Amino acid sequence: MFSGVHGDERFSSSAIQCAALDRWSAEPLGDVRIVFVHAVNPWRMANWRRQTESNVDLNRNWNRDGRSPAPNAGYAELHPVLCPDGQEPPEPEGDRV
Repeated sequence: MFSGVHGDERFSSSAIQCAALDRWSAEPLGDVRIVFVHAVNPWRMANWRRQTESNVDLNRNWNRDGRSPAPNAGYAELHPVLCPDGQEPPEPEGDRV
């Protein structure tokens, strides 16, 4: 079970994993083995970002069939808006409570 792909979802994904561990420790699954990976991308979790340090969203930028993606002529114009240099991460949710 993976979590921490998007750093801004770290608390919810951690809570889901903890709940699963609590339930399955009380009701073992027999011969089933489950591996938990809490922080697939620790940089994103530490920096409250959905993208990697290179502004790549791993959930949306993966190639499942091995072919090169189709060119997108309009993306070069949008890139600075979508992935600004020096973008500050949002304030942690816990600080607003």
